[in-house]
Amino acid sequence: MAVDPSLTKGGPGYPRRPADLDALYGVPLDPTRVDDHERTRKPRSLVRLDAASAVRLRLLVVAAQQGLGVARYVYSELPILWVIDQGGTLWFALEEVIDAATHAFVSPRLRGTPTTPSQQRLGHPALLGGEKGRIGGEIIFDLGERPYRWFITNASGRYGLRAGREHIHLENAAKLFSGHDIDVVASFIQPRRGSS
Repeated sequence: MAVDPSLTKGGPGYPRRPADLDALYGVPLDPTRVDDHERTRKPRSLVRLDAASAVRLRLLVVAAQQGLGVARYVYSELPILWVIDQGGTLWFALEEVIDAATHAFVSPRLRGTPTTPSQQRLGHPALLGGEKGRIGGEIIFDLGERPYRWFITNASGRYGLRAGREHIHLENAAKLFSGHDIDVVASFIQPRRGSS
């Protein structure tokens, strides 16, 4: 599998300056909210998108698209969170639930399932330790689409649905995946008015 050299560190088109990254993915912003545990606990499933992790992610993507029922149904209900950090690196993980008292891993969070008072969610800020991010959202496998497709959204209230986040920023994030031969469709959600 050939990796687009323009998207690899040191490649001819790799963004080197903050202004380049700002144009590609938006200016870094503090998350709108960070819970204390999101500063100190990172998801166990946290992965940096690079050549090695892309090979494994592509196998999962293809397995679901080609009809492996387990993967298909799991990833239609377990969205994968993603966010781009200040340096332009894309991180992804499942949204995990931890025990509020011990911070021990409990389970991945199913879409739309509330946590109990004794549990806490590790949302998008946990992927970056509560630091600034450029844009984030979810990667979802949509069973409602034929052929079955993977979508990347900017559905992160703390990084993606912010003023100044534009469709092109999401398209450029999708290109980080396509640069590793992972097919995702960008599905942009208009940021809320007055969100900063």
